[in-house]
Amino acid sequence: MSFKTRLSQVACLSVSLVLLGLTGCQNGNLFGKLHDSGDSRDVNVLQSDAQIALEHKDFSTALDLYEKILGQDPDNSLALNGAAIAAVAAAGLNFGQILANIAHQNAAPSITGIQDLISSARAGYSAQAATDSILNGVDLASLDGVLDLAICRLTRIVSGLGDGVITRDDAAVLLDLGCLRLVRAVLRPIRADFFDVQNVSGHYKLVAKTYFNTFCGNPANDTLLISTAKDLVAAYTLYNRAATVLNAPSDSIVGRLRSEMDDVIVESLDGDATDDLPVACVTKINSAGINVSNFRSNTEAFTPLSGC
Repeated sequence: MSFKTRLSQVACLSVSLVLLGLTGCQNGNLFGKLHDSGDSRDVNVLQSDAQIALEHKDFSTALDLYEKILGQDPDNSLALNGAAIAAVAAAGLNFGQILANIAHQNAAPSITGIQDLISSARAGYSAQAATDSILNGVDLASLDGVLDLAICRLTRIVSGLGDGVITRDDAAVLLDLGCLRLVRAVLRPIRADFFDVQNVSGHYKLVAKTYFNTFCGNPANDTLLISTAKDLVAAYTLYNRAATVLNAPSDSIVGRLRSEMDDVIVESLDGDATDDLPVACVTKINSAGINVSNFRSNTEAFTPLSGC
């Protein structure tokens, strides 16, 4: 073999090794060997790293990366969505793939309603809520700390304040935001010892806690009461919009979520059942413009939040 031929082979081998190094995909992108995750300031590289972290359930890393993107590009809808999902998942509820499957109408048949959905998304177990509560097994304190910002970020997308890469009618985002507003509507009353929402013989009902009958006699509780009512109505309207976008039949998972939320709200506010809110609470909610005759047309869920 001539020296020239040998030199040519060495050169080819060197090029091959370089190409292998470049395509090693250590971080899941072309330049995986050339940077550590999160070191780049390039939004596309950060987005790739964040998505990989999310897929590997490294939620804290994913959140850090999405925060870096939002620091440069506050309207980045992919980062707004990713940061919300990562923060809530790190706190114990990983809705991500479950809701994506539901949005494509190919979710597991074991998910038949609200309680199954939350149970399927639960990471770990915490005994802070009753066994029949829709939040059974969820770490209420950890989740409470991230809900407001996560809801704020997803609301930016559905209200049209994002960059449009994820549209305001994206079904998965609508469902995710609906779930988060439902969770907040139940979580804070539980923590305030006001009420829980539980599955009673196959139907979701308000279950009184210690301060149920006296809660609305204290003006200090008005803010929580009104925000809870708005969250419940928002969950319904978000599920309804998702069902419309998907053209989902009433017996689909999205259709059942909408129907269950409708039942919870009607049974809470109609004044005809033992599991209604106390009259003083219903009166206060009505004064905020929410009642059984108009909640289905409410659009608050799609309005930008102040300070968000």
